[in-house]
Amino acid sequence: MTLDDLYTDIVAEEVDADADAGPERLPMLTYREAVLALAVLGAVAEGETGEEVRTTARALGTRLGMRLPAT
Repeated sequence: MTLDDLYTDIVAEEVDADADAGPERLPMLTYREAVLALAVLGAVAEGETGEEVRTTARALGTRLGMRLPAT
C-alpha cells in the first residue's frame, strides 16, 4: 500500500462517516494517522524523497497542525 493510498483511505473514511452524528471530538492522532506518520518517517529514513513522500508529509502536517491548540 502506498502513502497516497493510506492518506486517501483516511479521508474516504471521514467522508463516509455519518454527517448526522453531530460534531465529534477527534483525538490528537488517530490510529490510521499514526500508521501513516510512521510510514512517512520510515520512507524518509530510507532516503526516499519522491513527490509522494513530500506531498503526503505536507498533507499530514496540515491535517494534524489544525488540531494543535492555539498558543
